[in-house]
Amino acid sequence: MLNREEMNSLWITTWLLAGVFVSALATEDRKLEKRQADECDPSKTDKVMVLPGPITDYAMKENAIVYNLDAITVCMIANWNTHHVETHENQHVFSYAVPGSDNELTLLTSPTSRVLLHGVGRDGNRGLPSDGNFHHFCFTWSNTNGDYQFWIDGEVVGKGSGLEKGGMIKKGGTVVVGQDQDKVGGDFDPEQSWIGEVSGMNVWGVVLSESDIVAEYHDCHVFSGSVVRWSQLYACESLHGDVSVYP
Repeated sequence: MLNREEMNSLWITTWLLAGVFVSALATEDRKLEKRQADECDPSKTDKVMVLPGPITDYAMKENAIVYNLDAITVCMIANWNTHHVETHENQHVFSYAVPGSDNELTLLTSPTSRVLLHGVGRDGNRGLPSDGNFHHFCFTWSNTNGDYQFWIDGEVVGKGSGLEKGGMIKKGGTVVVGQDQDKVGGDFDPEQSWIGEVSGMNVWGVVLSESDIVAEYHDCHVFSGSVVRWSQLYACESLHGDVSVYP
């Protein structure tokens, strides 16, 4: 029969082993979540747009934003294709232009994250990986303090403040997917074309919460936007050139 000291020792050993076991399970759960995210396939729940890259290939929605915005979130799931004839340093995936401001809001995801808001630029710490997989990307901004954040795969990869503090994103402009507008609806530059696949591009007039952004990443699905909806962008009347949509 075990004495008190031996019983205490056995209890402590059992408790420690249980803690190690629980920790190992948690680690495996995190690894599984990461593997599932790495294997994200948005076509299981949504439409995917294929952008071959020439300046004739893009999606466009006129009068896309119908009221001025003091905050914004743009999210998408994207697979950047680096295996094309030329790789450039300015891959513009989202462009919103209004008369007098062709860079009212422009987003670059590759090879680094970058925003142009009223033509004022800010960079993230890194861009979308070019590994052949889909990755979740978000940008948020509020005019209260000019706070902004870049998100990739549920993690903040760049943030700051003072970006166009007190400014507004004007209504009545045109959204273009895959090209940079140097005038409203046109003047595209082939060296700024975004080549790859995009899904779930949605726009909200608020800053989405951290929990919402992380949930989108883990679910491999982007919520429907309150300002611009993905279904508006992949609609047949929005597609130009050899852009295709599947499934």
